[in-house]
Amino acid sequence: MFPFLVNRWNLRGKAVGSDLGRGMFQFRFDLVEDLQQVLENGPYHFDQWMIILQKWEPIISKNFPSQIPLWVEIHGLPKHFWQTEMLSVIGEELGQVLQTDITPATAKVRVLLNGLQPLTKESVVEFANGEEIVVTLDYKNLKSHCHHCHHLTHETKQCPGLLTKKEASPPPPD
Repeated sequence: MFPFLVNRWNLRGKAVGSDLGRGMFQFRFDLVEDLQQVLENGPYHFDQWMIILQKWEPIISKNFPSQIPLWVEIHGLPKHFWQTEMLSVIGEELGQVLQTDITPATAKVRVLLNGLQPLTKESVVEFANGEEIVVTLDYKNLKSHCHHCHHLTHETKQCPGLLTKKEASPPPPD
């Protein structure tokens, strides 16, 4: 995995990776600019799985690292509401808004979200006149994840929620 990522990052300096166990790794970069570029250009994938890359902090927490920057395309929002402020409001429900992008064809928001929590696939947008609409959220560049519970940590066939339902179901009659 280390050579794959380092080659993909196109670094000016070098980066060295260490396996910390429990699926966690640490990279050391020669140049601060390389570290910043890697963090800004995520997310990254290895073997179809999203990789959480976060600048190291001197803490011990089961929730660290957890932050992933993702572009989220918003569907169902009337075009006359495609405004930076509106996209930011929708994005703030997901996490920290990093950027918005409005083109003639798409309305997107880049959000730093908690990759350990399930993805939000829909959001209710309330307007000043009291009306509401439901918009769908399409996470760009998202590969393997669970389509049942929307977690990034497993595929649908390994979903604990589905396994529990299967175990709770009575066996079919003979």
